Amino acid sequence: MGLLDFVVGGVKALGTVVSKVGKVAGNAITKICNIVGTGLSKLGDMIPVAVKALAKICPKGGKFLTNITNLLAKTLTPVFGPLSPIIANIVVDVATQVLVSILTPVGEQEMSIEEAEEYGALIEESQNHSNWSSTTEFESAREYYEYLKSKADEDGVVITPAAKLSVESIKRRTVAMGDLWDRVENKEEIKLTPEFLAFAGLRLFTSDQMKALIIASKELGFDTVKFMELKDNKLTKEESVKFNESIVTALQNIKASKGENLSEDDAYTILVDMKKTLHNEKLVDSLKNQLESYANLGDKLFNEKQLDDELKDNH
Repeated sequence: MGLLDFVVGGVKALGTVVSKVGKVAGNAITKICNIVGTGLSKLGDMIPVAVKALAKICPKGGKFLTNITNLLAKTLTPVFGPLSPIIANIVVDVATQVLVSILTPVGEQEMSIEEAEEYGALIEESQNHSNWSSTTEFESAREYYEYLKSKADEDGVVITPAAKLSVESIKRRTVAMGDLWDRVENKEEIKLTPEFLAFAGLRLFTSDQMKALIIASKELGFDTVKFMELKDNKLTKEESVKFNESIVTALQNIKASKGENLSEDDAYTILVDMKKTLHNEKLVDSLKNQLESYANLGDKLFNEKQLDDELKDNH
């Protein structure tokens, strides 16, 4: 069952959802629904259309969105289904923020989600200009972003703002995330699978937690961060023990490097929580701050005509 099936099956049940979750999440969902209105039933088509568009410009990003879709289909029952496209957007934002944080040197300003969206739009636009340099020619995403903005100004290219819950917005943000994803893999010399990155975004992994998983994976000689294998008990007993110990030590060392103390017991508690798969109201409540942030976007959150045009152009 995909996102569209969830939306159609659960669109009338949002009152039940609000009653099941905490006050902050419930108020945010109510605000979002008031903004989106009748367009709620159309959001289920947004992700599949974005995946289709990404197949040409950022296949890696398309696989990421597909993994989010699959993950949400397993963690949300139909009554929570209408929130799936919104949560998918949040996961893209969280994953992007974590990747940005890993790449940004201490003391330097991190790229915001709004900047990342523009960055993705400019990366896509660069494919229409043979005289624009590619991302591989720049040491950092920030340098390439500033370069692309200057080239766009020179050529009179204007990036028009898109509503947050739209095919264009999630496409732009996913393209940017794909570039950042490649940069992290190249920098750390290890692969991050779409399934892992989707889970990390859904569970709101921090940059410290991601760094710990990368460090521990490399220490064990893995060429891929095998957190999902650890979580799903697909590693050998010996590998699991060593991986767990290595992650805990990495979490402690990262905190120590900041002058903070993290006990071994507390580090293990963090790791146990990281492995949990949340469902329904627990999952939604864990995203209450992100949902509230979306609700506070007001008319920047959704434009039904824009989405109608996007869906019409892709059918």
